[in-house]
Amino acid sequence: MDSEGRIGWGVLGAAGVARRRFLPALKAASNARLVVLGSRSLGRAAAAVEAVGQGRPAPSYEAVLEDREVDAVYIPLPNALHREWVLKALGAGKHVLCEKPLVLSSAEVDELAQAAASVNRVVMEAFMYRFHPQYEQSTWKPLLAEIGAVRFADVRFSFPFDRPGDIREDPKLGGGALWDIGSYCLDMLTWQLGEVVEVQALGDVRNGTIWTAAIQLRFASGSLGTAWCSFAGPLLQRLTLVGDRGTLDLTSPFRATGPAAVRLEVDGDVRTTSLPTDDCFRREIEHFGQVVLGRATSVVPLDDSARWIGVAERVVKYIPGAISG
Repeated sequence: MDSEGRIGWGVLGAAGVARRRFLPALKAASNARLVVLGSRSLGRAAAAVEAVGQGRPAPSYEAVLEDREVDAVYIPLPNALHREWVLKALGAGKHVLCEKPLVLSSAEVDELAQAAASVNRVVMEAFMYRFHPQYEQSTWKPLLAEIGAVRFADVRFSFPFDRPGDIREDPKLGGGALWDIGSYCLDMLTWQLGEVVEVQALGDVRNGTIWTAAIQLRFASGSLGTAWCSFAGPLLQRLTLVGDRGTLDLTSPFRATGPAAVRLEVDGDVRTTSLPTDDCFRREIEHFGQVVLGRATSVVPLDDSARWIGVAERVVKYIPGAISG
């Protein structure tokens, strides 16, 4: 920490999510500062640092990990590289916030958990949506109480993807809709409903990459859930929970900023209410800093990561022709 009590951050790569979302949020965070951003292109690193007005560029990821001012590392690299660089960061004594999916198998989550414990460092999967004010207990619990015990949940996330050559087209790099936006869907369902005891799935596969997946889940509680994620659908995100007394619909279950609302239908009475909003990336960064300092417990524990990733592994096995990185 510096004299102002801010944790020093290093960033591996100049990915779009880092430049557009993470770096501005890092600058705005009350307990964080950018120390260095490393890229295999020093020019890209310099441009990213200049745009945010903080930190310095480095010509490699290794240079970030070697920097003694760096306490925590943010990893927005291609999915298939996450395991390698999380382990390298832990080996360098850094705490790690890694973009979703953390890794591509539940066994690898266990490996990272053991590695983190051995060096007393924090690893957290960057599901920024969990930090949206709509999920704070003071807001979320009363909403759930209105609809009663949840019997069924449906979540949808899609957008039209048309970027030839993009890494999300490459299944060997962990590409495809399942690992990209389906990660939000499966994390949401398992976060809200718990352990999965049965999985069924169908999908549209293009050159080994899951372009669309339709998933059915049965939970240990007896509740049922469905998830639909697609690179061939409209710009859409939606969460519906059906309780024994009513239904709840969130218009923006995964949005990082901007307006959010809930539609409740209980005993024939329908109402729509606006919900508070904020910058979820900034809130995530500030929370991670508190966890690093031992002042908070992780909102996204590794057990949660292992749970949804284990479900995703089973989904891949159901879909003929799908290749997982």
